[in-house]
Amino acid sequence: MFPTRYKSKIPQFVSYPVNAKLIYEALADVPQAQSLTQSFSSYRSFHRNDGLIPVISVGYMYLKANRFTSHTLEELGWCDPKWDISVDPIPRTMKGRITALIENHALPKMRAWLCERADLTGKQESQSFNVFYDEGRDELKYREHRHP
Repeated sequence: MFPTRYKSKIPQFVSYPVNAKLIYEALADVPQAQSLTQSFSSYRSFHRNDGLIPVISVGYMYLKANRFTSHTLEELGWCDPKWDISVDPIPRTMKGRITALIENHALPKMRAWLCERADLTGKQESQSFNVFYDEGRDELKYREHRHP
């Protein structure tokens, strides 16, 4: 299993759409497997203005320390290269459908995205692959971000 950095407590009317075991089974053999961590967080609201519900994302970030960086941040590992999977809570009533879509579509796409970035570790930049559920169309939407 990938180490879990944290897991937020969530109210009863929401649920996490996937668990650590499902994520691990889908991504255990990616090049970054030894570096991946996972978080189950409720910091993003599941209601967005564009009608898309965030469900899961994977990202890489490496912000090298410089002379202005706090030694505390360095000691805590904030300036080290990081690969993280983040799972967002969704309305409990949608869990079955969204879980199936993630398992059958999103996790294979995440796997491919990670494999395409096998040589990214150590480069100073951030990239992410984000998955959203479009309730109106009953489908997943994908967005990639890159910041050099």
